[in-house]
Amino acid sequence: MPRRISGLGICSALLLALACGGDDGSGPASTGVRIVSGDAQTDTIQGAAHEIVIEVRRRGRPGVGLAVRFERIPSENPGGPFDTILGVAPSRESFGAFVVDTTDGDGRASTLVIPGTVAGQGHVVVTCAEVGAADTATYTILPGNVARVVLDVKDTAIHVGGSYRVTGFPEDRLRNRRQDALAFSAGPNAASVSSDGTIVVGGTVGPGAVAVRAGTALDSARFLVVPAANIVFYHATARSIATSALDGSNLHILVAATTTAFPVASPTSDLVVYHQTDGLYIVDGTGARRRLLDPSVVQSALHPRFSADGRFVYFGARGGADHAPYVWRVGIDGTGLQQQGGGPHYYLDEGQVAPSPSGDRIAYVDGSSLVLEYLSTGKVVTLAVLGYFPVFSPDGSRLAYLADQSVYVANPDGSAPVRLANQMVTFDAGLTWLAGGRWLVTKSGANVLLVDATSGATFSLPGLADYSQIAGRP
Repeated sequence: MPRRISGLGICSALLLALACGGDDGSGPASTGVRIVSGDAQTDTIQGAAHEIVIEVRRRGRPGVGLAVRFERIPSENPGGPFDTILGVAPSRESFGAFVVDTTDGDGRASTLVIPGTVAGQGHVVVTCAEVGAADTATYTILPGNVARVVLDVKDTAIHVGGSYRVTGFPEDRLRNRRQDALAFSAGPNAASVSSDGTIVVGGTVGPGAVAVRAGTALDSARFLVVPAANIVFYHATARSIATSALDGSNLHILVAATTTAFPVASPTSDLVVYHQTDGLYIVDGTGARRRLLDPSVVQSALHPRFSADGRFVYFGARGGADHAPYVWRVGIDGTGLQQQGGGPHYYLDEGQVAPSPSGDRIAYVDGSSLVLEYLSTGKVVTLAVLGYFPVFSPDGSRLAYLADQSVYVANPDGSAPVRLANQMVTFDAGLTWLAGGRWLVTKSGANVLLVDATSGATFSLPGLADYSQIAGRP
């Protein structure tokens, strides 16, 4: 992009020229400085040197032996002191910010003006202090040849069948912006792309790209097609519970919260339940919040999950006569608190309780093992794994959990586990199924991961670095 030149410097020079009577020097009593040649030149960055010749007259005669200063107007380019529109010099090898020459017998002086590294309009002020006059030469410096394409949004997530627009511009080798039109051509997983860069993505979840050209320069706009799904999550920058589509669109902040929240949406309404240090809370789609359980009832309540019918919330907390860790269930109106299954348990990790869609069992972490508990019989099955964040698929046919920095998908009884996203997952990332039961969402450092529960294909979702503790939302 052309850099702006200081209007103040130009105006000052012009005012000085006018104030000092900078006419053409042809009158018998005229005194002034005029540019004889070299004004109004056009060239490209770092182009050829141009000679500028000026003439000084004093009282109608050539001003002989007078000092003349040629000075460029400084660029306001923030790139640094060596990024300039113009340089002036007696020779190309020694150009700089100003040069002083002495007028000859014809009252003339000269120097070289050399295009610099910045495209735009440049100015050289010519001053002769001994006659109190000045003039200004103007130069137009054009960008060089196209060297690269710069895209405003290079990588993005977009839901199946969605569209978005790619914008950008070409630059020369020194990052001066050019005005060439961009040309787009559809690549993998792009259903179409228009001349203005509007991309309609394909119907296959996975990566895609569109080629973007300007002259011989080429770049690509990459995107990830994601399922059309909604999520609830903790927004790290806003420090809030928020909802959005999986591609980051339709972002809606619900309520402020701390980082230990792990929100989960109700399967039957727009309610969201989450934990804070002072108890469990439920918030609706308008952001209205109410406390579900006061910490005086149970202490350190963690990781609440709705039952499949949305009537109850399961969680882990300290309570009972011994104030030990147990699994609990409470109605969404805060009544009917009940201790579930056996206990007490080893740690509060059993707060990662996951009720099955059928309501006949729960999975939770107890000490060093992932546990399945059948609620009707009280039967407890301890799986031979140290797993975290268990969650049943929407149809109850599979159980997913985290272990060894990976995602595991097993049968609903925990048998035949398959390891996915091998050693990519943050230990406290949380895990959720999306509607349909094919895709899982978790976290790897700052990246949200989309995992195919069948094939194991794993994709990092761009643009969602602030999203964490994600759960699917109907």
